[in-house]
Amino acid sequence: MIFEANGEPLTAEKIFVTLSLIAVVADSTMILFTLGSLYLAQGLASLRRIQDFLDTEELSDCVIMRPEQGRSEAELTLDNVVARWSGQDSERPTLDCVSVSVGRGELVAIVGRVGSGKVNEQ
Repeated sequence: MIFEANGEPLTAEKIFVTLSLIAVVADSTMILFTLGSLYLAQGLASLRRIQDFLDTEELSDCVIMRPEQGRSEAELTLDNVVARWSGQDSERPTLDCVSVSVGRGELVAIVGRVGSGKVNEQ
């Protein structure tokens, strides 16, 4: 033992402090590794979705239907929209029976966890 080599007695107090420090370092390392892995996975998933979004083709002007002026105060109206990403494997749609009306000048925030489908609403 180290303490015996230095001529100091090995006491219960020294053993307890040493083991406590080892436990603190081990727990901290485990927590950092676990959280780091989680945040890395979420970050990679976000980057993949952003890349998929940036790789999608632009809509042509003839596909976008705009209401006539004065017809409605709403700038954006979705009525019972059902949609899924092209190439999505799941049979379940990403958006299912979504209805929303956003008026001119209104601010809308879409919040949620990583992977919950926020980017689909854009």
